[in-house]
Amino acid sequence: TAREVALMKRNQELEEENMQLREENKKLRGLGVERQAEQDATHVIASSASSIPFKDDLEMLLVLLCEVMRPRKLVPSLPYCDKTALLTQSDCITLAKGFNFLSKTSGTNEDAVGEYFKKYPAMREMSERNPIFEELLVLTSFRLANDAKKYAAVRLIFGALLSTSDTVTDIYMIYLYYSTGETGFAKASLTSLLMNIGLQLLLVFFQNMRQSKWRMFQEMLYVLTLTKPGIDVYRVVIGAEQEVGALVDPKLEMMMTKSFELLCEAIPGAVIQTYAFLTGSNQSGVAVFSLVMSVFTAAFTSTGISFDLDLDKNKRRHMPHFYGYVPDGTRKKVQVFVAMFLMSACHLTAKALACVLCAVESPATVVIYLGLDMTVYLAYKLLRRDFYYFVPIYGIVGVTLSFIARIFVKTVVDYTGNLQMRHPIELGGAYWAFTVLSTPIACFYFGSRYLAFMDNEAEKADELSMVLNSAQVYGMIGGLLLLQVITFASFLRTINPEYIHTFYSTRTGNDNLTVIFLTHEDDEHKLMIFATNKHKWIRIREDVVKWVNEKIPEWNQAQPEWWDARRKAMVPDWAVHDKEVLKSIRSEEVVKVQEQRRKSIINTAKATETVQLPHNAGAIRRRSILADAKKLASEND
Repeated sequence: TAREVALMKRNQELEEENMQLREENKKLRGLGVERQAEQDATHVIASSASSIPFKDDLEMLLVLLCEVMRPRKLVPSLPYCDKTALLTQSDCITLAKGFNFLSKTSGTNEDAVGEYFKKYPAMREMSERNPIFEELLVLTSFRLANDAKKYAAVRLIFGALLSTSDTVTDIYMIYLYYSTGETGFAKASLTSLLMNIGLQLLLVFFQNMRQSKWRMFQEMLYVLTLTKPGIDVYRVVIGAEQEVGALVDPKLEMMMTKSFELLCEAIPGAVIQTYAFLTGSNQSGVAVFSLVMSVFTAAFTSTGISFDLDLDKNKRRHMPHFYGYVPDGTRKKVQVFVAMFLMSACHLTAKALACVLCAVESPATVVIYLGLDMTVYLAYKLLRRDFYYFVPIYGIVGVTLSFIARIFVKTVVDYTGNLQMRHPIELGGAYWAFTVLSTPIACFYFGSRYLAFMDNEAEKADELSMVLNSAQVYGMIGGLLLLQVITFASFLRTINPEYIHTFYSTRTGNDNLTVIFLTHEDDEHKLMIFATNKHKWIRIREDVVKWVNEKIPEWNQAQPEWWDARRKAMVPDWAVHDKEVLKSIRSEEVVKVQEQRRKSIINTAKATETVQLPHNAGAIRRRSILADAKKLASEND
């Protein structure tokens, strides 16, 4: 009818208007970003504009700072621009990308600005004409970093609240288990909680053993009152520095506390409460809430560790081929963090469910499954000659430490899928991928065995308070797998694509150290190879010794800032051929540092035997070095 035709035309007109409005909104959003960038840049230079002697530089400075403030993807390497005059808009964009790159990869804001002037002569000349320019760039770098710190502070505070809530709910569940007569679950939960508190108390003791007794009491009280996570976060947020006599700095102390909680309380709590929920008598809402809190706490802690390490400036600077998958920009960072969190939560739930379904049939089967899984992993490390951990401790102590470290890392990946542990010195990308993929397979296998057991053992099934049918079992497993696949696909789509290969790389810790030493140009960073286990770089031992013997006289003459007593103490006596050169780097201060290191490494002086090279090590080393260098070059390309 005529009315219907009129309505159809009106609908078409409305659709066209909506499309025009959407296009205008896009333009306004883009214009809003540019206006915000211009406002930020103007705010930075407004108070100092009158101090700029050369007014001709003011316009270009405003353009440059606008480009710096505008959100953009971080470039993988420092862009090149050697022009000193007649800079165009394109040159300003290149210079802005270079400044953003140095701000993200330098240790301090001042270091970023200093390196910026070295790399770009046009900026150096502008700084000479306008002394205030350096101060403006430092302020700009601080503002960029400060925006990121605000989100980091919110995340840390949320993590502390989550951690404290998990501990409180665990204590309440222990009370419920005792009150309902389920003492086995209560004792298991209490043991995991006491292990976490005990390790935190031990850390506090060593951290404050040189402080006053009142300070020691205060710190231990934080642990016992469950406020330790909040105190650690507060110290990191305000930028507290390492105190004199403290074992580690506040950030590392917080990460160690998180690791204890992850391994001793959050992961065991999730498994115990899942088992109690499916086989015990308590399926209340409180039990569900406590289980969810345990899973979320473990996932959040694991995600935070990986996320923070990837954003670390020093790690991105020294290992750009591994660190840097988290993209620049707040929105993308949030997307990556949420995807990592959901992946970890799904992985932990699936692993706990697999263990519980297996334990219902036979607890001994769980022990066999976990033991066989760990044995295969240790055999893999031994066959690839990558068993030794990177810490420079040798002899029986070194072997024991490596064994414990390997089990610890494997356990964390088994239950959380921690992304940091794909690092070559840990599991490696290939074995990390194998571990993550094997969990859903184990879930389906033990799910089918659980259903067969329920059908064949009707009497034992009647003893359980909850029996799952096939739709429930496969529905839970399938749902977890589907969510994990979706979040992992979203994660890969959001991260910087040049780092995807690190999730399946076959490079070992030995290969990683070899490639870093042979391709890195920074002497300070190359010298750090002596801070790692010498078994890890046995293939290039001769090259390292030759290099350090050539460099020490140069360093003694040039005296770079980093060539201090601590760095000199890292060079072992056996690596220096000339006795006079060795004597020149063994001052009283250096000897004192060496003595302190010996005392802190559990009597490792007895186990510093020389590692013998095989008779054909030269040919093996040359072939391996060439292959590693070519592989790294292709990855960089």
